[in-house]
Amino acid sequence: MKKLALLSFFPLTVLSKELPPFIDTDFIQNAEFKCLNSLPKVDENEEKFVKKLWNETLTYLEGYATALSTSTNNLCYKSDLAMTETYSKETGKEVKQCIMDNVDMQKLVKHIYTIIHNPEKAYQCFNPQKNVAGLYSPSSEVKEISEVAKWLNRSTLKNYFENQTIDPIKRNGIKFSENFYQMITGKDLTMPNNFPFDISANALPNLWASVGWIPMYSGSDLRSVNAGDEHFRGGYAYGEIMGHWGLLQIDTINNEPVGAEIGMTVQAMNTFYPYHFHNIPEIYYTIKEPKCENSIQQFVLGKNSSELNTVDESKKTRSLEFNSIFSKDINKYWRSTTPKKDPLLYIPRNSIHAFDLTQQCENNSKGSAHITIWARSTANEKNNDYGTTLLCELKDESLPKNKINDRNVDVICKQNIHIY
Repeated sequence: MKKLALLSFFPLTVLSKELPPFIDTDFIQNAEFKCLNSLPKVDENEEKFVKKLWNETLTYLEGYATALSTSTNNLCYKSDLAMTETYSKETGKEVKQCIMDNVDMQKLVKHIYTIIHNPEKAYQCFNPQKNVAGLYSPSSEVKEISEVAKWLNRSTLKNYFENQTIDPIKRNGIKFSENFYQMITGKDLTMPNNFPFDISANALPNLWASVGWIPMYSGSDLRSVNAGDEHFRGGYAYGEIMGHWGLLQIDTINNEPVGAEIGMTVQAMNTFYPYHFHNIPEIYYTIKEPKCENSIQQFVLGKNSSELNTVDESKKTRSLEFNSIFSKDINKYWRSTTPKKDPLLYIPRNSIHAFDLTQQCENNSKGSAHITIWARSTANEKNNDYGTTLLCELKDESLPKNKINDRNVDVICKQNIHIY
């Protein structure tokens, strides 16, 4: 047995010509990495699989960082344009921002470029997560597109859902697994215009098949129960490529904490992701073209919106009521997203957000889904929940749990206040 051998890479030169202007080349050159965990040991036969997974990871990260720091119009310089709120009463339209104006996003992109330009050092923090409990292969069909996934031989989501005791979650989860391959592959996967190349499962099959997927709301814990509808609970999963729980686990670069948590999400069609929030920023790129423009609708309400009513507050927490039942403007807050129309969403800290895929305008929803390139920027902040997703809860606790899966609902959102 031996540790993973370093890969051979072409030398990278003239860094300043390749980097966004906010990145100091001195930070990148000869950068020092501290890993969260040590490298696993593999034999020579296994090494080729890890190398293949690592190379697709680098490709994914490079495509992501390039897209974020590339302009698609005359409004931003070296930056993509992101939606940060889906509606403003003051202007009567959505709120947008050059995403690289945010310091947290500048740091995320800087860390990615540092990885790309120091691949051999970053590789020491790479772990394929073989035999790690709680990480799944989407399905046997997805395994077939990847020799790496076959080597990892993770249990499938179908196996996982077959062992669930709640019949609707079991039934919907099995269907989700059986449709997963069709959801993440095919001609409907379309990268937004500013991506330099394809980083979907069509181009990076080993990464998408092998990353290790988590069926986030399918368990018996209180948060999962509060997620409501079993169709949603059995029809949502995410994979983490980089981050404290991902394949690439970096603690610090040049003694600077790395908070990037980067991966992908899949939400089945005809489901509603209820109003939720977290105490760190989050971004999504939509990369699958829906059958009709309004199939995938997103909602972001700023934490200081007049639609929110503070019902309780202390130094560390506050509870906000959002009663969309009585909001005459509620439907104005929902905006469609496609790879070509408003594909990038930047969600500031503690903003209330949700995703509605229940508009019933898909002719055949079997392979339809909201597929995203996803990230959080400051998941290293232990004082801010490590970015844990917190669901708003029904104000009327006597209502059935699935009432939470509706845009017209009265909820309480119990937030932790950001601690610096």
